[in-house]
Amino acid sequence: MISESEVGRSQTDFFINEDPTDLVLRRKDTIPDGAGGTKIVPRDLSPQRVRIVGSVNPNPVITPDGRTISIQKSIVGFHELDVLEGDEFDIDDKTYEVISVQPDPSWRMVAGAVRRVR
Repeated sequence: MISESEVGRSQTDFFINEDPTDLVLRRKDTIPDGAGGTKIVPRDLSPQRVRIVGSVNPNPVITPDGRTISIQKSIVGFHELDVLEGDEFDIDDKTYEVISVQPDPSWRMVAGAVRRVR
């Protein structure tokens, strides 16, 4: 018998493969600055196969830093997708910031992103 998670993973694989993107996320690491403080250094993660879709949910989201915004892009990947709130990525010369991560159900990860003004 096929489990629900096997079916879900298969459907997610099909969905991603219809329009895949090898996404490189940029993460901000905090490291010692050598003078007793810290500094933020961006680091590119390895490419990850996902599907990026425009958001159809106009409902605003309140971010941890208090911003009220609507998600403009959704990243759909497998549950092991390495994505965190605050990660950034570029598409078509536009920069996006991940503002939400939904790790449920167990076979899929969906992250919401908004365009950042440079």
